[in-house]
Amino acid sequence: MVATNVTKPKIAAQPATPILATVAPKSQFEQRAIAAYKRGGDKFKDNKKAAIAEYTNAIAFNANYADAYFNRGLARKLTGNKAGAIADLITAANIYRQQQQQSNTDEAMSLVRELKGYKPRPKN
Repeated sequence: MVATNVTKPKIAAQPATPILATVAPKSQFEQRAIAAYKRGGDKFKDNKKAAIAEYTNAIAFNANYADAYFNRGLARKLTGNKAGAIADLITAANIYRQQQQQSNTDEAMSLVRELKGYKPRPKN
């Protein structure tokens, strides 16, 4: 005998999984960082101060943008801001190290040593 008055339990409809709010802004920040970085590169040859401003914008959108720190350090070096250049190049080297980019780390630290006036030891 089949019971006809048995009702199935109602299953509440599952709400659609929302897109995390951090996903879209992060990609927008990343896009803005890249755009500012490219503008900095375009301005680097003719206007170091404008390039520095664009690299600063790129860093504001992505605080781990090692290439932006590196290039801002170069621009600061060329404009005579030795302390700023050293700080940026050390930051770039630290980020490169975290990203396991040894050749970039070495290049940044080589420029730091140059700015600090270190001379390589003579080889025996």
